[in-house]
Amino acid sequence: MEAYLWDPYDFTRSRIRDDESFDRNLDFAVALNLHVAALASGVTQPMFEDRAQVRQQVLEALVRRVALQRRNVLHPGDDRRADRRSKPSL
Repeated sequence: MEAYLWDPYDFTRSRIRDDESFDRNLDFAVALNLHVAALASGVTQPMFEDRAQVRQQVLEALVRRVALQRRNVLHPGDDRRADRRSKPSL
């Protein structure tokens, strides 16, 4: 908590605003996934096919999440909507 108070996270600046930013963040996510897999398996150099497969999996996960949000299954950042439905009104 102290670290956050020293340097609070700027959510407005962290938003993905264009396709270039999306691709850059997608590349970071793929690199992170490959790095974690390399640490777990001992493989040092992932093949190009691995990178393409991981990229596709990350994109599929994002598409699924957006679809769930649109169907109101997930409420990004607002769990109160689900609470209001379950409580009877007085």
